[in-house]
Amino acid sequence: MPVREGAYPIFDRITFSAAVTAKDAIVVIFWIVLCIGVVRSVAIILMASANRRKKTIEFDNDPKVAVIIPAYNEQDVIAKCIESVRACTYGNLEIIVVDDGSTDNTVAEVLKFKERNEVHLISQPNQGKWSALNRAIMMVDAEYVVCIDADTQIRQDAIDHLVKHFDDPTVGAVAGKIMVGNRVNLLTRLQAYEYATSQNIDRRAFDLINGILVVPGAIGAWRVEALEKVGMFCSETLTEDTDLTIQVNRAGYKVVYEKLARGYTEAPERVGQLLNQRLRWSLGMFQSAWKHKAAMRETRSIGLVSIPDMFVFGYLFPLLAPIADLFIAVLVYSHFSGSWTGDVGSPHDPSQTKFLWAYLTLPALEFLIAFFAISTDREESNWSLLLFPLQRVVYRPLLYFSVMRAILRALTGRLANWSSLKRQGRDYQLATHNL
Repeated sequence: MPVREGAYPIFDRITFSAAVTAKDAIVVIFWIVLCIGVVRSVAIILMASANRRKKTIEFDNDPKVAVIIPAYNEQDVIAKCIESVRACTYGNLEIIVVDDGSTDNTVAEVLKFKERNEVHLISQPNQGKWSALNRAIMMVDAEYVVCIDADTQIRQDAIDHLVKHFDDPTVGAVAGKIMVGNRVNLLTRLQAYEYATSQNIDRRAFDLINGILVVPGAIGAWRVEALEKVGMFCSETLTEDTDLTIQVNRAGYKVVYEKLARGYTEAPERVGQLLNQRLRWSLGMFQSAWKHKAAMRETRSIGLVSIPDMFVFGYLFPLLAPIADLFIAVLVYSHFSGSWTGDVGSPHDPSQTKFLWAYLTLPALEFLIAFFAISTDREESNWSLLLFPLQRVVYRPLLYFSVMRAILRALTGRLANWSSLKRQGRDYQLATHNL
């Protein structure tokens, strides 16, 4: 068949036009990622620096506190969790372990404490973590509850530091600080780096404006009155702690952060476990933010700042950032190979240097944030800052991948369930001081 005259030139023009349009779009995405990343980094640094809240214990007498530990197949860690709570210096507490239909020896491990009057066991068929927590809350006669995960070991003074905030009747919940206890390989050390940075900076920053999104299930305290007011935990999201935190905030209570209330948790030690954990977290956070999207029309910081921040930096940014990273990678390659033939990034194009220097602004700010977060934390080693390159080049793409999986799962309606990782039963507090 004869080729129509002029067909190839038209095709070439279309191809060239599409390539130019795609290149221009990538440049636009690059500047969007850079600008919003820099603006957020600067804002977070300023907010965290401005938050110098210190709180002394004001209670004349220790109010009763119930420590609730939901457990599903936690035979390897539950005993150490209970022992860490029993070792606390807080004087007026009871410990309630809720076995949510475990099929291993979790119950047998808890029954080893049956002679201890402060330790109580509740058993129920498997219904989920939210149900286990509610079952205990409905049975307590305490004004405040501290909820911790079965793989958490808490510091002796953790409950004292949590409860002291409740002398302010407007405080509905207190978020403790989670430390990675099992720093046994590179992956867990990278998670420890992430935890230290996000809590010492991000959570501290949002605490300033009463915009904390999550009182973590690993260690957090709640005013029972506030829980009853909002209906307690529910099954509508995969992250019941995030959902409840937003509910309590929207009900008019403050949610505060206490950096001295520390709990040591077991982080995933294999990449597959990490990806499964973060898939569930990403899905649940998205569900919670979407459920409470009406809060964005309210005057509270949780709706005006925190939820939009979650949508932009929790979901949009991970989709766009890899494009900006790839763009810079191509520029670097073209700089040394001379293979780029377009206007932007040609070997002699001065704009190439402009893009490279602009790009370095964001990792420089991220390193500044990490330095501030780690150097001000007595339990973190400054040597962990050496992990920054790996955190940015290897670890963060894993988190981006989890977000992409979560978005795909949300679009297809394939969700996840509460499951238990294979626990190692390590002594977290001994491991915490090692890089």
